[in-house]
Amino acid sequence: MKPVIGSIVVVRLVDEGPPVYRPAIVTRVWSNDTINVQVFFDGANDDRLRPDFGNGWLASISKGHELKQWSWPVGQEVAK
Repeated sequence: MKPVIGSIVVVRLVDEGPPVYRPAIVTRVWSNDTINVQVFFDGANDDRLRPDFGNGWLASISKGHELKQWSWPVGQEVAK
């Protein structure tokens, strides 16, 4: 599955402790693995993340499961 503008992906936002993932919408596709996204925060529950992520725009992030990387939501990953 290739990302396209408007695809919904998840982004890892916390590196320490249990991982925190939030949904994001793809705003630009650079390659099959590198995209720009707008992250959707969980309201006031995510106020502690805002100093690190500001308004939620992340540019040129790569596919993976590490901090500031994107992946397909569970159930949308396509077997290769």
